[in-house]
Amino acid sequence: FFSSGHVGRSFFCCPPARLTGAYMSRAAGTPPREFRYVERGIERTVHADANPVAPGPAVGGDSVALGTATSSAVREYQDKLKAIELQQRGLSKQEVALKLGRSEHWVKRWWRQTPELLQRPHGAQDGVFRRAPLLGFRDVEFRKGFVQEPQMFDELMNGLPWRQGKVTCRDELTNELVLRFDEQGRTIPAKRMVADYTEGIMAFDKMLQRAFAAADIRDPQARIVCNFYADGEKSLNAHRHDHWTCLIS
Repeated sequence: FFSSGHVGRSFFCCPPARLTGAYMSRAAGTPPREFRYVERGIERTVHADANPVAPGPAVGGDSVALGTATSSAVREYQDKLKAIELQQRGLSKQEVALKLGRSEHWVKRWWRQTPELLQRPHGAQDGVFRRAPLLGFRDVEFRKGFVQEPQMFDELMNGLPWRQGKVTCRDELTNELVLRFDEQGRTIPAKRMVADYTEGIMAFDKMLQRAFAAADIRDPQARIVCNFYADGEKSLNAHRHDHWTCLIS
């Protein structure tokens, strides 16, 4: 289970193990707080105790938080938001500095600022980045063993109205998601099946209640989408959201 750093109004539940080009597992023979993951074909190892948790629900148990900043400027902006949030939670200047790996002088400068007034990184002209809500600037949080209902996969497979997914892209003028077409003007099938969900599968409903609580999802308009990948060769290309996302695999 993880809640990602670009995302607010979507909640994706995907039955298979591999989702968006990054996955995480316990490295064989390693300490309980060490994780091995693959991101875009590159294998990395991270120690949970060495990675501070971003503002948001506390990460505990078999879990780890990973920073999502794509540049030093974005990381600094995210750290400013974290400093403000951690100060509001009651942490001391020294504790905030330790969590963020920043000096106390740096923390003192930013931790009482107003988040909405902070200038976003220079050169961030990407439409998704500009529109992303403040809650979207959070670390990626991985949690293992979140799903405890062994029968849920079969119930979802047999109980949802699956349909063929379609490849989408962003319109260069409006920045909205639109269908992508091939040279013959036909929509392009994606490598996954999709289904919308409201309620009705008891095991899934119980798990969603835990997920909404753990990820602190309060938006009543949060959308639940299920993706099914037939095998390990099916995947999504790397992409970004303009809202933060919770995925369950």
